[in-house]
Amino acid sequence: MAEPLFEIDRRYRWSYADDRLLLTDVTNATLAVNGELAGRIADGLQMLEAAGIYMQPVLSLLWHAAAAGSAGLICPEEVS
Repeated sequence: MAEPLFEIDRRYRWSYADDRLLLTDVTNATLAVNGELAGRIADGLQMLEAAGIYMQPVLSLLWHAAAAGSAGLICPEEVS
């Protein structure tokens, strides 16, 4: 059975500074996203928060995507 994308019992928080987006869970495990992509994601997260969106499902999806990327499961395609 596949793992659910949103973990109801797990809480996440995020912070952004110096082109580095940090995602932290309740156990203080931290994933980092660096560079221009981090800034774009942080801008999107700020907009969602300002709109009053419940952020835990969004942060959970982002956590799993960042974890998959750092494990080599998500790789950018080469542009020819």
